[in-house]
Amino acid sequence: VITRIRIYRFSGVSSDDTGNTRSSRRKLTHPTKLPFILNVQNVCHLISLCLKAIGKLPEFAKIIKPVRKTLKYMYHSTYTMEHFNYQHTQLNILRGLEKPGKTRFTGVYHVGVSIQRGLPAFRAISHSSTALMFQVNLAKLIAIFSPYARAIQCLESPHTTCSDVYLYWLAIVSQINHLLEGNTVTLREDTKAKLRAITNM
Repeated sequence: VITRIRIYRFSGVSSDDTGNTRSSRRKLTHPTKLPFILNVQNVCHLISLCLKAIGKLPEFAKIIKPVRKTLKYMYHSTYTMEHFNYQHTQLNILRGLEKPGKTRFTGVYHVGVSIQRGLPAFRAISHSSTALMFQVNLAKLIAIFSPYARAIQCLESPHTTCSDVYLYWLAIVSQINHLLEGNTVTLREDTKAKLRAITNM
């Protein structure tokens, strides 16, 4: 296929890191075959794996569980969804709840943002003593997941270059450092250490 399109039109190849695709990439860019074509890992996939690892940390896993349960309940209960949609329109909230998209781990972030956006509508239909704690935990989840999810969204652009990868990685590291050093997000020290390790892997 490459020879049919012409070799000089290619500057790099990219794929996720499953065994067969990684092997194909390595064979294609081998010095004896096409040494001028760069072997580039799929950075969006790698950042997504960071989110997967962060989501498994106990402090975040306990936040993600009720977020998923909330979304599941809302989409299975037409009665509740009807009330939510009514309050949603009354309060002039323009966008509703979002289902997780194709990018699985950033899906948690987008669902969290949509729930946070709809909190006034939720408060109008339900008064729970645990709602405030859920709101605080949700804000924490969104704050930590946000730099990764936004970087993935930007890096999926067709106009992204290899140099942009480093720029967005610096942005992620800077934002995470700002969150961990400041008083914006309260996390346990072991969670902070693991979060730094995951970001720098």
